[in-house]
Amino acid sequence: MPRTESRSFPFRGSRGFSTEPKARSKSGAEDGKERLPWRVRYFSFLFVEMESLMDDCTPPEMRTIAAAAAGDILPDKSRERYEQSYEDFLSWGAANNVKDGYVSERVILAWLKAHDHLAPTTLWTRYSMIKKVHNSRFPQNRLGDFQSVTDVLKKKEKTHLRKKSNTFTREHIAAFIEKCGSSIEFSVMILISLFMIFGALRKKEAAAMTVDQVKAYEDHLIVTIPDSKTGPRSFAIPNQFNILERFKGYMEKRACSKSSRLWLRWQKTRYAQPIGNHKIAEYPSRIATLLGLESPEKWTSHAYRRTAATWAADAGIDMINLKWLGGWKSDTVAAQYIAESPANKRKIGAIIAGSPEPVQKKSHQSDVHVVDQNGPSFLAITHCTNVSFSNCTFIVSSTPTPAAPKQAPAE
Repeated sequence: MPRTESRSFPFRGSRGFSTEPKARSKSGAEDGKERLPWRVRYFSFLFVEMESLMDDCTPPEMRTIAAAAAGDILPDKSRERYEQSYEDFLSWGAANNVKDGYVSERVILAWLKAHDHLAPTTLWTRYSMIKKVHNSRFPQNRLGDFQSVTDVLKKKEKTHLRKKSNTFTREHIAAFIEKCGSSIEFSVMILISLFMIFGALRKKEAAAMTVDQVKAYEDHLIVTIPDSKTGPRSFAIPNQFNILERFKGYMEKRACSKSSRLWLRWQKTRYAQPIGNHKIAEYPSRIATLLGLESPEKWTSHAYRRTAATWAADAGIDMINLKWLGGWKSDTVAAQYIAESPANKRKIGAIIAGSPEPVQKKSHQSDVHVVDQNGPSFLAITHCTNVSFSNCTFIVSSTPTPAAPKQAPAE
């Protein structure tokens, strides 16, 4: 393709290079400018030339489509947060004499040092947002993974003590329901609490639930979350704490409302106003206050989610199902709940001690007949739980086996 414009080559003796003398300092750099090594300038020039040739071969309409696609990588829900984080980064750079829009590994390291007071999880999130916004705005100058930045954040994460919400026990929830179960004001709080525990829901997921997301069956509820943070998921709620009757009663009382939102607040004589995520975030501390627990402010909005994971880990749930329950993609978060489970710690300690905890099983109404090796005697046992035998043969049947006739004494 013929080239119409003239391009200057930034080296002496090249076509288009000005031969007029320029004022230089003793170091060989132009006044007010830092002189780069010639190899850097040479390869930078080649890179620009190659990009220009590629652009010349791309139709204009294709360039427009490509630019729109590259700029559409930000999530719709949190787009404003992403862009605000990037604007804050640019403002910090401008205040520290960083050129407009310039991002490098050294700039990011300096930014981390300036924000050392923030938690490493917060820094990870903001760093990821800055990269994504920059790459969407400047796809031709994408930022890669800076190894030094990753090392700094990992080191900071090891020494950081995370603040974790307290969790509820089953006794706490049972006591709360027994104390406030008959109150109309607390009936919605009870239902929301049970839904969030059995589904390990986030506060926004619970607040955004609609009526058609819950299907009631004879002995359980099926709940579908179509728009979760980590993708759609669903879960079942068994008829614990009499939740089926409570839910049916609530749905009958809110039937007059035209709102599609599931959770409504009781106002004088009816359920009317939808409950938001900020109101739901207050429920754990309110429950802790009602139960007289120490430091109720330690039960934050994350208490329900941590409670669900803790109960599941105590029951011996495997990693795959625990990740499915919470919607976690990483093994690290799920492994923390298993490692912190008191029941799991006791089990491991008992195994190391050589006396594993017995598995508690429900007794069955069946006859167990024990045959002694030294003779054909039988012993009938109707209920059998945690019974130990040795040197025995077991015959399990639903009907008793008749005892062998005794031999007549020798005359």
